[in-house]
Amino acid sequence: MRDRGVPLAVLLLASACLAPRVRAQAWSDPGLQAGVFVAAGSAPDSGKARPWAGATLRYRLTGGVALEGSAGYRQDVLVARGVEVVRLSMVPVTGSVDVYVLSRGRVQPFLEGGAGYYYVRVTGVGAGEALGSSSQHLFGFHAGAAADLRLTRRSSLVLGGRYTWLDVAGLTPLEPEVGEIPSGSYWEARASFALSF
Repeated sequence: MRDRGVPLAVLLLASACLAPRVRAQAWSDPGLQAGVFVAAGSAPDSGKARPWAGATLRYRLTGGVALEGSAGYRQDVLVARGVEVVRLSMVPVTGSVDVYVLSRGRVQPFLEGGAGYYYVRVTGVGAGEALGSSSQHLFGFHAGAAADLRLTRRSSLVLGGRYTWLDVAGLTPLEPEVGEIPSGSYWEARASFALSF
């Protein structure tokens, strides 16, 4: 009986040498990311941009699509006819779908859109003090664009901006007092740092 060990070893070695090289892990591999964000923004009827912060969670379904959730706390003071009339304190809890335009490199731009729940505390100030204070549970929509900068395989910095459409019904009583209804919608610029798991 002939020994087949040597030819078998030669065949295994040859197949290992001739096998195609395995591609390196992509920067956009599916997975979970968790992080924190800081933002600054204001409503069209706000006197100035104000900072706020929160936490974010993103799940990359494929290289080109991700689901993102975030929650935070923000305040804004709205102005009507040049004077402050109301302070908005809110807790937005939002969900987004992120669609990546380029997803293979370390810099990955994407478009985002989504909706969310907003707990809003409306407090009259200055000329709108007669409004008093009330709480509302609202639903809003947002859209924007950002870029995911992959610092390492497990960390990323996301820079972007978005606009949120929010109809705050509690602002309607201001019209007889100040002659107009300020808008509760707002824009924001956001930076977030996240780690992959």
